[in-house]
Amino acid sequence: MPLSTVLTLHATTDTTLPNTMGHLAHAAFLALLDAAAPEVAEAVHGKGENKPFAVSPLTVHREPCPVGREGDTRGASRTAGRGRSVHGSRFTVHDRAVALAAGQECRLRISFLDDALFRPFSEAILTLGQPTIRLSKAELLIARVTCVGSDEEPEARYETYEQLVNRLPCTVDRAPCTAYREPCDADAHSVHGSRSTVHEQLSFRFTSPTAFRVRMAGGERVNWPLPDPVRCVRSWVRRWNEFSGFPFEEDELCAKVEGGVGLARHDLRTRMLEFPRGRELGFVGEVDWHLTKHALADEPFLRQLHTLARFAFYCGTGIKTAMGMGTTVCRAP
Repeated sequence: MPLSTVLTLHATTDTTLPNTMGHLAHAAFLALLDAAAPEVAEAVHGKGENKPFAVSPLTVHREPCPVGREGDTRGASRTAGRGRSVHGSRFTVHDRAVALAAGQECRLRISFLDDALFRPFSEAILTLGQPTIRLSKAELLIARVTCVGSDEEPEARYETYEQLVNRLPCTVDRAPCTAYREPCDADAHSVHGSRSTVHEQLSFRFTSPTAFRVRMAGGERVNWPLPDPVRCVRSWVRRWNEFSGFPFEEDELCAKVEGGVGLARHDLRTRMLEFPRGRELGFVGEVDWHLTKHALADEPFLRQLHTLARFAFYCGTGIKTAMGMGTTVCRAP
């Protein structure tokens, strides 16, 4: 069952965190698993590309915490660079190093694709008393774990695979997309012609650097930092087939995506992450896909595409989703 949990964390001391924290969160998660079920932690660590979990970037409370004397703003995060808010919330994802004061509140989202993995995780939280995780030199107290969504924690949620696969595709929206600029006369036409051929839009937000590993001529492997629909869907369907119990035919589905789904608009930037074993280049931002009339007429294809688009929230997109890359939100279904 796909499950998105949000960990509310409090810094135990003044500390500074590096901008690339995905591998640290990955290690902290495995350490929690190891405390309750060492054999499970070892199996997950040794698993290949399709990990049964995904980690999203750490978000930091932008407001001062009630630490110190009145008027003391040590609780406010101090960044060595810029940050961006998450869905307009009071939390910020930081692109560069961030200094935390004791008591500073943060959030970390971990998504589970396999029920068997959530059990030892929850056991560790319940049996460790006041559990902490360590990100580099920073010790963070786990103050709360949220699994059910609310206004405060909209990213905490769960659905069964059966619910995902049986949920109907969203209503066709034939209005032109004007998400990234003021409407103009050109919006009366789609990328293919007249208003009558404006197609349904699927809109995605990639909130952490996302990339695909591509083998070039000569065997060199490079990062592909673009939201190509076929590569996105192939990434999702492989994880879906691994864990859902409702497999889709990968090559047939991707062939239909190639012939029926294209990029409509995008607002993207590239970001570099510094991992211990090297750098990873990826893209962040927003993108709209359009579907052709032929694709819209294929109900089984639409059902599978929308299922995977919703599943992307849990599994992420592309490489190193268990280390903070590829965090994805579909804004249409």
